[in-house]
Amino acid sequence: MPDLNWDDLRHFLAYARAGSFAGAARQLGVDETTVARRMTAISRSVGAPLVGRTGAADAPGLTELGERVLARAETAEASILAISDDHAALASAIRGTVRVTAVPLLVNQILLPALPRLSARHPHLTLSLLADARAMDLPGREADLALRLARPKTGGAALAGRKLGQLDYGLFARDGHDPAGPWIGFDAALAGLPQAVWMRKCGLRGDFLAADSETAMAAACQGAGIAILPRRIAAVWPGLTEIARPDLPPPPSREVWLLSPRAQHHYARFRAVMGWIEAIGWR
Repeated sequence: MPDLNWDDLRHFLAYARAGSFAGAARQLGVDETTVARRMTAISRSVGAPLVGRTGAADAPGLTELGERVLARAETAEASILAISDDHAALASAIRGTVRVTAVPLLVNQILLPALPRLSARHPHLTLSLLADARAMDLPGREADLALRLARPKTGGAALAGRKLGQLDYGLFARDGHDPAGPWIGFDAALAGLPQAVWMRKCGLRGDFLAADSETAMAAACQGAGIAILPRRIAAVWPGLTEIARPDLPPPPSREVWLLSPRAQHHYARFRAVMGWIEAIGWR
């Protein structure tokens, strides 16, 4: 037996309630021929007529099978409407969990200090912060939102990207450190980082190699050398001082981008977290 089609059942419900093809057509905004065709399709699916005279301009009452199909169709309709209500409730509720991924330095030094503001405004919202230098797969649901320090090159139409601002970098070391060095560089796996590229162009070699910027900042605090760090973080970090090296070109700046799957934009909890991230300020 062919599968029943909900769109056919929708036309059948309109027919049963209106009592005629003409009334069902007016209710649905279609022509009578469409209603008749849908009714015929249902009769073919169930294997017997649902009305006494299929195709009549004014329909008589439903057959016994038609009455049974009507009861089933009304139950199905109620379930479908409940699904729509569930979706509307979820979309409007600012509750549940939102997972945000970013490099450890942004998570620990920028997002975490701002977390109390989000919690105070949305007490039923749970934020999961994933500190990971790896670019997690948003379409694959590894995370819900992502902060990236470069314009995204992948993701396609499924992802929306918004530039929040940029981070300006400077040279920082422990108070009293020699401006000549030594320097804190980056592991070979991070050779493509703008900071690492800048060091190579300047002919600077790292005497200590870090696997991420937060490790570089911790090493600078311990006196291991001069690190290239975001000013908004390092300038207020106890024990660190910005090093002036007018003989070198200015360190790079990095763009900050917020990535989000477009399919999530109608959910209030995601919009709330996106608004909170934007309000932190990235300039």
